[in-house]
Amino acid sequence: MKRKKQIKLVKLLAGPDVVLTLKREVPPDLAKILEEPDHVVKNYAIQNNLVQTDTTYLKIEIRNHKLRLISMWNRYTLGKNGVFPVTVLRRGFEFDGKTLTRWFGTSVEAIATILKTNAELLGIEWLNFHLLQHATKGVIERILGGKLTNNKAVARAMLVLLIGKEPAEKVNYNNFITVLESKVLNYSSFKFMLLNEKYPVKLINFLASKTKSKRDILVTQNLAYHDLVSQARILGVKVSALWSDSRIMTEHRKNTVALMNKVQNVLSKEKVEYTKELLNLDFPLKGARIIDNEKDAYIEGTAMSNCVFTNYWGKIQDKTYLIVAGKAPNGKHIDIGIGTSGEVEQIFYKGNKPVEDEISKPIKRWFEQEKVKTIIKENIKPWNPGIKYKPLHPEEVYDAF
Repeated sequence: MKRKKQIKLVKLLAGPDVVLTLKREVPPDLAKILEEPDHVVKNYAIQNNLVQTDTTYLKIEIRNHKLRLISMWNRYTLGKNGVFPVTVLRRGFEFDGKTLTRWFGTSVEAIATILKTNAELLGIEWLNFHLLQHATKGVIERILGGKLTNNKAVARAMLVLLIGKEPAEKVNYNNFITVLESKVLNYSSFKFMLLNEKYPVKLINFLASKTKSKRDILVTQNLAYHDLVSQARILGVKVSALWSDSRIMTEHRKNTVALMNKVQNVLSKEKVEYTKELLNLDFPLKGARIIDNEKDAYIEGTAMSNCVFTNYWGKIQDKTYLIVAGKAPNGKHIDIGIGTSGEVEQIFYKGNKPVEDEISKPIKRWFEQEKVKTIIKENIKPWNPGIKYKPLHPEEVYDAF
């Protein structure tokens, strides 16, 4: 049945002209909230991290045996003087049964998103879109053209893209899909390791088995792999996901020392700016301090034998990561890493040794307090608080077609 739906798109291109225009309004519950008094809207916006919202217009047409799909947003941003429309955003493409032509400077990644949003209309709702996140123009053409009609075929095409050739071994493509869906390894690190692995299929099966672990283990493993890959790219050394956990940590420490020795003489004490509220937080650590300058990051990384400096200083500088250092209740020094979600991603002793649950869980719970999370998120992903809002009335349909 799903295969017939895919063929239907190809048949439509051979048929008469068709035009379909859809308008997606602001969700009714959001529109209702925006009509409330300013303080209600403000609270709702803070709780939902609401910065902007879209009204979407979609046009799908088949003319002269070509599929044209244009998606347009009237983007409304919450600004100082209320809600106002910004420049209309357009994304689109044309497909003639063989070749995909991009419009409005639309990237391949944006086309993948358009396909996901309109999968049912295009007859490709069977597609696992984790496979399409890093697809090329050629893969998308083969999907729309009916050459790739199931997830296994798409997975095979994606694996050939990753390693640059047909795999010599028999592949369990369900395992490959599982790895792409999971958090055990991000795509960039996955590609790097596959290209450097003598037996890529063995690596795929190994990583798929890791997904049966708990989420916390997956996130920690992902961070370890990602850090190793970042170091390997700079130093030009070998790295493998097939290594044991102890080997991974040993190589990680060795690479960290090598990188730190390269840069110790050119460090800056210039501080990253954080809000007074963050700096005044009563962290649940004795002698707690936020790592906010390059010199401190280097000193902390050296003292703790970890990659606070070599892998995370750049993120701290970009305000996409926050690291708090101090002594845990048991007197041991720990480093706490917090990502853009505002949640604690990692807590480690010296040498990245894991912290016991009885120590780590109360610390995580402290960071999960709503007030604390709000303050941290304002410093990692700053936005403009304390502004006034007006109701949205997106009535005008722009003639963008």
